[in-house]
Amino acid sequence: FQAEDGIRDLVRSRGLGDVYKRQPPVFEYDEDKTSTAALLNTLLWVVLLGTGLFAGVVPVITQQPMLDLVAGVVIELSLVTVSLLVLMRLGYVRASGIGLGIMLWLAFTLPAFSFAGMHDTAITGYFFLIIVSGIVAGGNALLAFTLLCALTVSALFLAETMGWIVPTPPYPSAADDLFLMLLMIVASGMVLRYELRRFARLYARARSSTHALAESNRELASSQSVLQAQTERLARRTRYQEASATIVRDTASIMDMQSMLDRVAALTVERFGFDHVAFFLLSPDRAWAVLQAVSSRTGKEPPLPLGGRVRTDEVGVVGTVVTQGRYIVIDDVNTALRWADSPRFSDSRSQIALPLRARGNAFGVLDIQSAQVGAFREEDVDILLSLSDQIALTISNIRLLQQLEESSTSERRVRGELG
Repeated sequence: FQAEDGIRDLVRSRGLGDVYKRQPPVFEYDEDKTSTAALLNTLLWVVLLGTGLFAGVVPVITQQPMLDLVAGVVIELSLVTVSLLVLMRLGYVRASGIGLGIMLWLAFTLPAFSFAGMHDTAITGYFFLIIVSGIVAGGNALLAFTLLCALTVSALFLAETMGWIVPTPPYPSAADDLFLMLLMIVASGMVLRYELRRFARLYARARSSTHALAESNRELASSQSVLQAQTERLARRTRYQEASATIVRDTASIMDMQSMLDRVAALTVERFGFDHVAFFLLSPDRAWAVLQAVSSRTGKEPPLPLGGRVRTDEVGVVGTVVTQGRYIVIDDVNTALRWADSPRFSDSRSQIALPLRARGNAFGVLDIQSAQVGAFREEDVDILLSLSDQIALTISNIRLLQQLEESSTSERRVRGELG
């Protein structure tokens, strides 16, 4: 036989060493095999202990030594039972169940042929044999042992009729005895076969329903997770859009450049929940990016003092953004070695830098940093780009207004000198 329904190295047993612990083996990933092994383990131990009890009690009660045939059967039963226990723990559960059936058939049949024939009480054990074989070895084994028991009873009847065996005490068997015995055996086998098939169908249906329910629960949990993620993403986007609109609205009326930048930096930290926000504006010769405003939620010291400068021709986040006019997102500044020399707050872990553009030319950088890795998602970029464009437009308007005021002041001064 081969080990069926599973991988042998998944058996929690150590063979013969575990037999004496009387604990049934456990087969991972095979609940049916484990439950069958538990029942088979109990039956084998009942047979083993019952055989020992029989060998010890019967001679005491009868005050006679045990017959050689009976003693031989007892010894053989004990040895075979131990062998079946070991076989079961090695993973051969079905084979061990068939072996138990054969052993019980021999134990019930030999006394019948040796003593009282069909009237021997050992024959009544056939009913137990049929039931046990069906449970521990399956429906096919049940049919096989039912047929075997029926043939054995027929052989007993034929042997008595032909005079091949003489029952002790001698009383002949009638045809109705044979009919009744065959009827009981066949009826027991058929009823148990029907019940086993019915229970197997019910179990398979229940198992299928359980699997379908588990699959539905997994799909439902997955759908809920997706829905929750989408809801959180929508809520985040809505919150950021509202924050962006609030910043633009609250700073639209501020005409002083420094006041406006300070206010935008503070509101960006407050409304978006970012840790650090800074504004860099290009010098007139575009060689330097000058730190104009900064705000920190954690109160950390900025990497540059106000008015500090960063060269635009150096490899760095600020210089790259203003020279190329595109945004840069860094999910983890500790692994982005290319941007290692860029000015950052000491606790920053992620960063996004966005260009401030007017008529297609970048003239500054909105630099936002967070203490969390991967703080800036893909859907955040569009909103922050829109915010940077609005701030750039406000800066351009303030600069234009300042230029108009300076022109008006110069014109009045010239008129005063001429007049």
